[in-house]
Amino acid sequence: MLSRTAGTDALLVTPAAEPERAIALGSTHPHSPGVAEIGVLVEDTWQRRGVGRLLLRRLTERCRLQGVAALTAQTLSGRRALLGVVREEAAGPLEYGPLSDTVRMTATLAARSSADAQL
Repeated sequence: MLSRTAGTDALLVTPAAEPERAIALGSTHPHSPGVAEIGVLVEDTWQRRGVGRLLLRRLTERCRLQGVAALTAQTLSGRRALLGVVREEAAGPLEYGPLSDTVRMTATLAARSSADAQL
């Protein structure tokens, strides 16, 4: 964890063999009451290996523990895989708001069972 001030969380991922090298960063910031904006950035060579999903899962769980009711994010509208990951991790209704070639999504955080949280 890099920081935790005023509801902001940031997580940095490094490979075990190269702990000085950052390959991914994820963060949440307060957006509006009960809503946090989430961001995930994964180095190109590490994409499609589950790193972004892991970051999103950890940040989503942190938000649940902090009482956040929904997450919001903005991405390119063609990023269908990312939209699917957000839908799975939030486990609640997902709303889309198009912004030209990007889309703003807001996902309601559903409570997870203890079995789901261990996955």
